[in-house]
Amino acid sequence: MRFTYLPNLGIEILSEKILWNESRENIRLKLNQSHKDDDMEIDNSDFFDGDTSFNIIQKRDIYQDFENEGNLFFFNYDDENKLSEIEFHIGIELTIVNTKIEIGEDINRAIEKLEYSYSENDDGNYFFTELKLNIANDEYMGGDGNSLSYIYLTKDELENE
Repeated sequence: MRFTYLPNLGIEILSEKILWNESRENIRLKLNQSHKDDDMEIDNSDFFDGDTSFNIIQKRDIYQDFENEGNLFFFNYDDENKLSEIEFHIGIELTIVNTKIEIGEDINRAIEKLEYSYSENDDGNYFFTELKLNIANDEYMGGDGNSLSYIYLTKDELENE
């Protein structure tokens, strides 16, 4: 599946622009594909004397085999159901300013093609702050090898933790 990343704007897929802060409802209408709701709240109040302000709220739609192609990606939303992050896991080719990177290619090759400054947080985990992009290899994601296996995009500044 081919996507085009529009830094600071969002992405384009099948000639549809999906923009940061766009409503979940609107994105679902544009994509017109089946998805899985994966909303949950992780209760951390036991660790903070009952304070629920530390709970983690996850709102996301999971798309698998979009357009009958072998792929997997997530659209993550903020508390107001506005698009805030996108995660790509399987079967994705992403064009970034006329440069294509692809899940499954050698991550060093992808880094070389991007020609942007980056930092490596842990072995196999790379942050491209200017692009608000994070990529990781198989090993970092729990597998074996140095292939690109994860691409993360965000509307916000990346935090290199």
